[in-house]
Amino acid sequence: MYFGPPLSQKMAGFLFSNFMKITNTAVNNVNIHGYEELVTIDEIRARVRMTDHAMETIVQGRDEFIRVLKGEDKRFAVVVGPCSI
Repeated sequence: MYFGPPLSQKMAGFLFSNFMKITNTAVNNVNIHGYEELVTIDEIRARVRMTDHAMETIVQGRDEFIRVLKGEDKRFAVVVGPCSI
C-alpha cells in the first residue's frame, strides 16, 4: 500500500509494473519445508467433549460482551482479530 502524496500517472505506472515483476517471480514457498494437515472441527468435537461449565462460561462471556456493546456495561472492549466471538 502507498500512503504518500498523490503520484503522477507515469510514476504510478512505473511502480505498478515493477511491483508485478517482483510478485511474479518464483519465490513462492521458498521457506516452507513441509506441511501437516490440521484436524477438522468435527474431529476435535468428537475427541473433546464440552462440559456444562465450559458452555456456561461461553454464554456468560458473550452476554457480557453484548452488554458492553449496548452501553449497559461501562467496561471498554477491544477486539483484535482474526477471532471468533
